[in-house]
Amino acid sequence: MMPLSDEDSRRLFFNRIYNSEEACPRQFRDISNEILKKCDGMPLAIITISGMLSSERFDQEHWEHIRDSLGSGTNFTLEGMRKILDLSYKNLPYLGMYPEDLKIQRHHLELQWVAGDFISKEKGQDVEKVARSYFNELVNRSLIQPVRFDNCGSVTHCKVHDMMRDLILSKCADENFLTIVDDPQAITELDNNVRRLSLHPDEEIIETKLWGNICLSQVRTFMIFGDCEGMPPLRLFNFLRVLRIENSGLDGVDLTLVQNRPLSPVRKGL
Repeated sequence: MMPLSDEDSRRLFFNRIYNSEEACPRQFRDISNEILKKCDGMPLAIITISGMLSSERFDQEHWEHIRDSLGSGTNFTLEGMRKILDLSYKNLPYLGMYPEDLKIQRHHLELQWVAGDFISKEKGQDVEKVARSYFNELVNRSLIQPVRFDNCGSVTHCKVHDMMRDLILSKCADENFLTIVDDPQAITELDNNVRRLSLHPDEEIIETKLWGNICLSQVRTFMIFGDCEGMPPLRLFNFLRVLRIENSGLDGVDLTLVQNRPLSPVRKGL
């Protein structure tokens, strides 16, 4: 796909922040031009950056920080695009738990954020309302893509852009934030420091016996997407806070006790 022309780039950029280029304050014009040059006509870059700037559209220091963070030269490369997306990464890592192209239900994601202690307990605010504000901010910045809506126009399901997901998984691997298991061999290679584990079984069957010598005591979040015959016993999870099982062929899974306490609906995140 060819990059956008200068005219279309400017229209997309300014319309998302000020509704028109004419409404942009004069002191932001030069900074805008520099940022647009670094985006080099790539729509995802322009949308991501303008979404970040829209919440601070009159804060010149914030704009200068974004400009300086992009480095020098143009960024019409995969590495340059990663640098742009990386500015917003801090709000995204948990989304790496989900398989590619999955329609993620907003309510489930918000409950999982709450159960996993990813929501700041802002004074006087309900944590679920704070989680909703986080979700809406990601949508407004075009960091996640809305795919379904309710009758009131609110987003009910979202997806993660392929390039954004690649960035998330790359950063999560560097930070040991989460571990994805998509084949039996990957189970045997797990270390004892796994905190968030997501199972994406493909054509090979993952059997219960494969978990025999694996330490799961430190896992806080465990998810299964797809058919699987190998659910590890919950007694192996000492600190489990979020459990999600979707489209699985598991029968007779005991969801009653973790650390001798019932799993509440929020803690299960189901």
